[in-house]
Amino acid sequence: LIVVSFWVAMFVLPLIGAFSQAIWMAKVEPDVQGRVFAVRMAVSQAAVPLSLLAVGPLADRVLVPLMTGSSSLGLWLQGVFGSGVTHAYGLFFVGVGISVVTLSGFAWLVGPIRHLERDIPDAVSVPSEIETEGDDTVSVESRA
Repeated sequence: LIVVSFWVAMFVLPLIGAFSQAIWMAKVEPDVQGRVFAVRMAVSQAAVPLSLLAVGPLADRVLVPLMTGSSSLGLWLQGVFGSGVTHAYGLFFVGVGISVVTLSGFAWLVGPIRHLERDIPDAVSVPSEIETEGDDTVSVESRA
Protein backbone atom coordinates (compact mmCIF):
# COMPACT_ATOMS: atom_id res chain seq x y z
CA LEU A 1 0.00 0.00 0.00
CA ILE A 2 2.79 2.41 0.88
CA VAL A 3 4.73 1.59 -2.30
CA VAL A 4 1.65 2.20 -4.44
CA SER A 5 0.97 5.46 -2.58
CA PHE A 6 4.54 6.66 -3.14
CA TRP A 7 4.35 5.74 -6.82
CA VAL A 8 1.12 7.70 -7.28
CA ALA A 9 2.53 10.68 -5.37
CA MET A 10 5.77 10.68 -7.35
CA PHE A 11 3.75 10.49 -10.57
CA VAL A 12 1.45 13.37 -9.64
CA LEU A 13 3.96 15.75 -8.00
CA PRO A 14 5.73 16.79 -11.24
CA LEU A 15 2.37 17.53 -12.82
CA ILE A 16 1.34 19.67 -9.86
CA GLY A 17 4.68 21.49 -9.96
CA ALA A 18 4.38 22.14 -13.70
CA PHE A 19 0.85 23.49 -13.37
CA SER A 20 1.83 25.70 -10.45
CA GLN A 21 4.92 27.02 -12.22
CA ALA A 22 2.91 27.80 -15.37
CA ILE A 23 0.37 29.81 -13.38
CA TRP A 24 3.10 31.71 -11.52
CA MET A 25 4.95 32.49 -14.75
CA ALA A 26 1.78 33.73 -16.42
CA LYS A 27 0.62 35.90 -13.51
CA VAL A 28 3.88 37.49 -12.30
CA GLU A 29 5.42 40.41 -14.18
CA PRO A 30 8.61 39.33 -16.00
CA ASP A 31 10.80 42.01 -14.39
CA VAL A 32 10.11 40.66 -10.87
CA GLN A 33 9.84 36.95 -11.62
CA GLY A 34 13.34 36.22 -10.37
CA ARG A 35 12.68 37.79 -6.99
CA VAL A 36 9.23 36.24 -6.64
CA PHE A 37 10.46 32.78 -7.60
CA ALA A 38 13.43 33.08 -5.22
CA VAL A 39 11.13 33.92 -2.29
CA ARG A 40 8.75 31.15 -3.33
CA MET A 41 11.61 28.64 -3.42
CA ALA A 42 13.02 29.84 -0.08
CA VAL A 43 9.64 29.45 1.63
CA SER A 44 9.07 25.99 0.19
CA GLN A 45 12.57 24.83 1.13
CA ALA A 46 12.21 26.25 4.64
CA ALA A 47 9.20 24.00 5.12
CA VAL A 48 11.36 20.86 4.86
CA PRO A 49 13.41 21.30 8.06
CA LEU A 50 10.35 22.59 9.92
CA SER A 51 8.39 19.50 8.96
CA LEU A 52 11.27 17.26 10.02
CA LEU A 53 11.37 19.00 13.39
CA ALA A 54 7.63 18.48 13.81
CA VAL A 55 7.35 14.86 12.68
CA GLY A 56 9.87 13.44 15.15
CA PRO A 57 8.00 14.42 18.31
CA LEU A 58 4.68 13.56 16.64
CA ALA A 59 5.90 10.04 15.91
CA ASP A 60 7.60 9.52 19.29
CA ARG A 61 4.86 10.96 21.49
CA VAL A 62 1.67 10.14 19.57
CA LEU A 63 1.92 7.60 16.77
CA VAL A 64 4.31 5.00 18.24
CA PRO A 65 2.50 4.85 21.61
CA LEU A 66 -0.81 4.64 19.76
CA MET A 67 0.35 1.74 17.60
CA THR A 68 2.01 -0.14 20.48
CA GLY A 69 -0.47 0.62 23.27
CA SER A 70 -3.75 -0.90 24.33
CA SER A 71 -6.20 2.00 23.96
CA SER A 72 -9.41 1.28 22.07
CA LEU A 73 -8.42 3.60 19.20
CA GLY A 74 -4.92 2.09 19.16
CA LEU A 75 -6.27 -1.45 19.03
CA TRP A 76 -8.62 -0.55 16.19
CA LEU A 77 -5.80 1.13 14.22
CA GLN A 78 -3.52 -1.84 14.94
CA GLY A 79 -6.19 -4.07 13.44
CA VAL A 80 -6.12 -1.99 10.25
CA PHE A 81 -2.39 -1.20 9.94
CA GLY A 82 -0.72 -3.78 12.17
CA SER A 83 1.04 -3.16 15.45
CA GLY A 84 4.55 -1.91 16.07
CA VAL A 85 6.84 1.02 15.42
CA THR A 86 7.03 0.56 11.63
CA HIS A 87 3.25 0.48 11.33
CA ALA A 88 3.09 3.81 13.16
CA TYR A 89 4.99 5.36 10.26
CA GLY A 90 2.56 3.73 7.83
CA LEU A 91 -0.25 5.37 9.77
CA PHE A 92 1.59 8.67 9.43
CA PHE A 93 1.82 8.37 5.65
CA VAL A 94 -1.83 7.42 5.33
CA GLY A 95 -2.76 10.36 7.58
CA VAL A 96 -0.72 12.75 5.44
CA GLY A 97 -2.39 11.41 2.31
CA ILE A 98 -5.86 11.80 3.78
CA SER A 99 -4.95 15.33 4.90
CA VAL A 100 -3.73 16.31 1.43
CA VAL A 101 -6.87 14.96 -0.24
CA THR A 102 -9.13 16.63 2.35
CA LEU A 103 -7.37 20.01 2.18
CA SER A 104 -7.38 19.87 -1.63
CA GLY A 105 -11.11 19.27 -1.55
CA PHE A 106 -11.68 22.20 0.80
CA ALA A 107 -9.46 24.42 -1.37
CA TRP A 108 -11.51 23.44 -4.40
CA LEU A 109 -14.70 24.47 -2.57
CA VAL A 110 -13.33 28.01 -2.04
CA GLY A 111 -14.24 29.96 -5.18
CA PRO A 112 -11.36 32.48 -5.14
CA ILE A 113 -8.83 29.63 -4.95
CA ARG A 114 -10.59 27.50 -7.56
CA HIS A 115 -10.86 30.44 -9.99
CA LEU A 116 -7.42 31.89 -9.24
CA GLU A 117 -6.11 31.46 -12.76
CA ARG A 118 -9.23 33.02 -14.29
CA ASP A 119 -9.61 35.95 -11.87
CA ILE A 120 -6.03 37.23 -11.70
CA PRO A 121 -5.03 38.95 -14.95
CA ASP A 122 -2.03 37.67 -16.86
CA ALA A 123 1.19 39.63 -16.63
CA VAL A 124 2.68 41.27 -19.68
CA SER A 125 4.57 38.51 -21.45
CA VAL A 126 7.49 40.56 -22.79
CA PRO A 127 8.91 43.77 -21.32
CA SER A 128 8.55 46.73 -23.69
CA GLU A 129 12.08 48.01 -23.12
CA ILE A 130 15.34 46.35 -22.20
CA GLU A 131 18.02 48.33 -20.41
CA THR A 132 21.56 47.98 -21.71
CA GLU A 133 24.80 48.64 -19.86
CA GLY A 134 24.80 52.32 -20.74
CA ASP A 135 22.05 54.86 -20.40
CA ASP A 136 20.48 53.80 -23.68
CA THR A 137 17.39 51.66 -23.73
CA VAL A 138 16.65 49.40 -26.65
CA SER A 139 13.12 48.67 -27.68
CA VAL A 140 12.28 45.03 -28.12
CA GLU A 141 10.57 45.81 -31.40
CA SER A 142 13.72 47.49 -32.80
CA ARG A 143 15.85 44.43 -31.98
CA ALA A 144 13.52 41.96 -33.64
